Amino acid sequence: MPWQTIRGVDNLRRALASGVTTMRCMGELHDIDFLYRDAVAGGEVAGPRLLVCGQGLTPPGAHGSAGGGVAGPDELRRAIRERAEKGADHIKIFTTGGVSSLTSSLDDSNYSREEIDAIVDEAGAHGLTVGAHAHGGAGVTWAVERGVHSIEHGELLSRRNIAELAEHGTWLVMTHAISHHRAGIESGDARRPEIMAKLLQAREHAKRHAHEIRAAKVKLALGTDSMHGLFGYEMEWLVEHGWSPAEALVAGTRHGAEVIGLDDVGVLRPGARADFVVLAGDPLEDIHAVRTVRSVYQDGQEVVHGPWTRGPERVE
Repeated sequence: MPWQTIRGVDNLRRALASGVTTMRCMGELHDIDFLYRDAVAGGEVAGPRLLVCGQGLTPPGAHGSAGGGVAGPDELRRAIRERAEKGADHIKIFTTGGVSSLTSSLDDSNYSREEIDAIVDEAGAHGLTVGAHAHGGAGVTWAVERGVHSIEHGELLSRRNIAELAEHGTWLVMTHAISHHRAGIESGDARRPEIMAKLLQAREHAKRHAHEIRAAKVKLALGTDSMHGLFGYEMEWLVEHGWSPAEALVAGTRHGAEVIGLDDVGVLRPGARADFVVLAGDPLEDIHAVRTVRSVYQDGQEVVHGPWTRGPERVE
């Protein structure tokens, strides 16, 4: 908890300095995200506005269960009620394993259809959407067909998964910095061959199938998966894999706002919050300009006076 607190202050600072004015947190231990949400709102800590969920839901022993797991429809409903009572803005679940865990599959589903039904139903009863950490296979299929609002990551989406996302209008939130940037998983696990094998598989699959996701017109937004300060990298990745700069910018702004259910951020129009970023160059001409942040404004007030430049350090 003390170390999370120390890191959290700097993570929020880096996110804000890179141009992120509103951020959805997708799972923290000890409810630290609730505390930071209130601290930012109260002006005690500088950072993006936060929407939070507390600890993500995953079965005991599965990926994401460091703080304990929850399984079974009744227990899952109870856990969601507890989060709603604390003031959660959404619910996070894990329906597949993760690249950085040794014993989990990236496509088998952690939860049964019945359990996912209970999660979505109980969350909906409290006015909350559900975002699912999922990479591919049944973990995506069951989440999508049972009404999960967004799939987070999706590094191993099959053609069937892509078609399901498009058919159901489920959001896909891509988070490529964690797997493609040298500061991500590779920085800590480069000497662990079993994890690097999974990482390389996910990395190459994502590159090969990016054009299919775009062609299917899947609803797309961007996140960073803890890679604070690298939001611009996510937009660069899209452009390098077939999207136009305009599409990448929309995925990083307006679409992100739509995922979190806010209509007054991610856009500049009368009645919206005056959140915007001043860059040193034109990202429509060169998407790398998203890394040259000069100023960041929230509600019309300058909260960061640059420059902020974060290099790509990309993995080819």
